[in-house]
Amino acid sequence: MKSNVKRRRIKLNKLLFAIGAVLLFIGIVGLTIYALDRYNAKKPNQNTSKTTVNTSNGDPSEAPVSANDFANVPADQPRQIIIPTIKVTGYIQKVGVDKSNQIAVPDNIYLAGWYTNSVKPGEPGLSIIDGHVLGRYNDAIFKSLVNLKPGDAFSVIYGDNSEKNFTVKEVKTLPVNDTATYLMQKDPNISKQLNLITCGGNYDNKSNQYDMRVVVKSESI
Repeated sequence: MKSNVKRRRIKLNKLLFAIGAVLLFIGIVGLTIYALDRYNAKKPNQNTSKTTVNTSNGDPSEAPVSANDFANVPADQPRQIIIPTIKVTGYIQKVGVDKSNQIAVPDNIYLAGWYTNSVKPGEPGLSIIDGHVLGRYNDAIFKSLVNLKPGDAFSVIYGDNSEKNFTVKEVKTLPVNDTATYLMQKDPNISKQLNLITCGGNYDNKSNQYDMRVVVKSESI
């Protein structure tokens, strides 16, 4: 009887050891994958102020942005956006249209994107600047855009260090399908209009996108 009990204990110990070894292996693999993913997320993006982004990458870089990349922005182009009330200070990248005929998004979560088919911020007409709300591991440049309120002031700095000042007129959170019309609509009461846009609402894992958009309408002052 004692011999049988001893054998069962040995078998149980072997089983527990095997289970522990498997769990340890899974843990090591998981940590390795996580570490590699974080490492890849921080790889510097190749595009800077000199190129126009025409893709909408759902996995943008989370590498710190170098001021050197934006040291030689042309004098007549936007270089930086500063929104004090939500503690935003970030550089501006040029974006065009992606393969889905949508406004492209910056290839780094810390960059805003000036849509080059719109007017330059502060000029007569409608200008558009977009930006990410979240990365995989860090908050993006427009994480708190939804918290802006009418009357809040912000500025866009140009390559020659001149400053265009804006005041928020309206903040709206809209379903994706309703956003394009509102975003591209020029307010007849605003001569020099700048719209800021980012994602909002809930994230859908199936479609890999948010179901809402946050749009901030502002006026050059």
